[in-house]
Amino acid sequence: MGNIVERLTNLDYFIVVAYLVILMVIGYRASFSKRNTEGETLFLANKSLNWSSIGFNMWGTNVGPSM
Repeated sequence: MGNIVERLTNLDYFIVVAYLVILMVIGYRASFSKRNTEGETLFLANKSLNWSSIGFNMWGTNVGPSM
């Protein structure tokens, strides 16, 4: 069984490069979008979460991978 790099084709390299370019475009667009990004609205989710969502998030944070 040979080295995996020797078995890669041009299509494989193209797919990896296309994936990275798409990720960078999404990140660029998300970082420069014109949204309300005040600290309070980001921290409190604009006070739009209900009690069950907050409760499950707290439970998941406390339980985490220790279970």
